[in-house]
Amino acid sequence: MALILAGLLLSLIGSLPPGLISLLVARVAIQKGQKAALWVAVGASIVEFWQAWFASTAALWLLAHPMIEYWFQWGALVVFGTIGIYLLRWAPRPKPLDTGVMQVSALQHIGQGALVSLFNLLALPYWFAYCGWLKLNGWWAKGTFSTCLFSTGVGLGTMLALSLYAWAGQKMMERSDSIGRSANRLIGILFLLLAAKILLKML
Repeated sequence: MALILAGLLLSLIGSLPPGLISLLVARVAIQKGQKAALWVAVGASIVEFWQAWFASTAALWLLAHPMIEYWFQWGALVVFGTIGIYLLRWAPRPKPLDTGVMQVSALQHIGQGALVSLFNLLALPYWFAYCGWLKLNGWWAKGTFSTCLFSTGVGLGTMLALSLYAWAGQKMMERSDSIGRSANRLIGILFLLLAAKILLKML
C-alpha cells in the first residue's frame, strides 16, 4: 500500500501544475463536456501507468541505448507540430454545448489522451528519477508486484488530477461560451512551442 500511495502522491505532484495534458483535458471539457474530458483523462492515465512501469524496469537499458531516445524525439516533433498547426488553423470553432444527450466517442477521446501522454517527454525522466530514489531508499521489494503497485498508484493519481481539470473546464464552460475559442489557440501554441524546443535540442 505504501508504494500505491507513493505513486499516487508523486503523480498528483507532477500532474496538478498546468501542463499539456491537463490543459487538453480542460479544453475538451469546455468544448465537449465533462464526460468527453474524463475519457481523455482515462487514456492519459493508462499511458502514465505503463510509463511508470517501463521506467521502473527498463531505466538502465534505455540509458544504454541513446538512439531510442533520438527516434522518440523525432516522433514527438512530428506529432506535436501537426496537432499545434491543426488547432491554430483548422480546428472547428467550439459550439455551445447541448444540455441534452451528447454523443461522446469514448475510444476516440481515450486515444487522444493516450497519444498526447505517450509523447510527453518529461514523464519518463520524472519516473526514472523517483523510481530510482524509492529503490535506493528501500521502498521497492524485488519482483513485479512492487512495480504493479507503484504503477497503479501513478495511474490513479493521474486520473484524479486530470478529473479536477475536467471539472474546472466544465465550470468555466458554464460561465462563458467564449473561452473555448481561446483554449484552441493556447493549446495549439503550447504544442508548437514543445515541437520547437525538441527541434532545437536535436539540432
